[in-house]
Amino acid sequence: MHGIYHQTHLVFAYARFMGSMNFSPDDRRLVRLMDTDELAYMAMRAREVHDFWHTLLNLPTNLIGESALKVIEFKQMHLPMCAVIYRGHCQI
Repeated sequence: MHGIYHQTHLVFAYARFMGSMNFSPDDRRLVRLMDTDELAYMAMRAREVHDFWHTLLNLPTNLIGESALKVIEFKQMHLPMCAVIYRGHCQI
């Protein structure tokens, strides 16, 4: 996949990131246990774009990178789970 995109394209960086982590976009589990279909959609969308954020912002997949990403996701999507997860990271 790398060969068809220029190295400066987001898609190239995303493919490189996903390959280096041995991740696949198809590995994401479906969202369950949400109160409304709208919340389930938003949570699924958050999962689908999570690794794009890592790529775009060059955030590592460690505690600091994930915490930073949760703050960004909360600011972008206002999902309560992001604030709760971030708060939990801060207490570690």
